[in-house]
Amino acid sequence: MRTEQSFILPRRDNEGKSLQELHRAVRISLIRVFGGFTYESVNGVWASEGKEYDDESVRYHVAADWSVLDWTQLVRGFCIQARQECVYTKLNNGEVRFIDQEGDSV
Repeated sequence: MRTEQSFILPRRDNEGKSLQELHRAVRISLIRVFGGFTYESVNGVWASEGKEYDDESVRYHVAADWSVLDWTQLVRGFCIQARQECVYTKLNNGEVRFIDQEGDSV
C-alpha cells in the first residue's frame, strides 16, 4: 500500500548560500526513484547555539511503499548535501523525526 511521507529542505544553508543546485538534484532523484512528488514552499524558524534562523524551505511529499530505514538513508543524504544539522521529516504514521547526518533521530 502506498502512503505519503515528507521532508523539508531549506533554500539556503546556514551560511546563507543558495541550495538551488541541491534542489535540482533532489527533484531528479525523487523522479528517478519514485516517479514523481509534490512540493510546497514553507517557512520555519528554529534556534541553535543562541542564533535564530528564519528559513524559506521546500517540503517534498512522496507517495510509495516505505521502509523507514530506506527513507532515513534518503533523507540523511539530503541532510549531508544541504550541510544541515538535521532535516525535519514526517513518516506515514504521522511520526515526526529530525534526521541528522548520521541518520539518527535527534
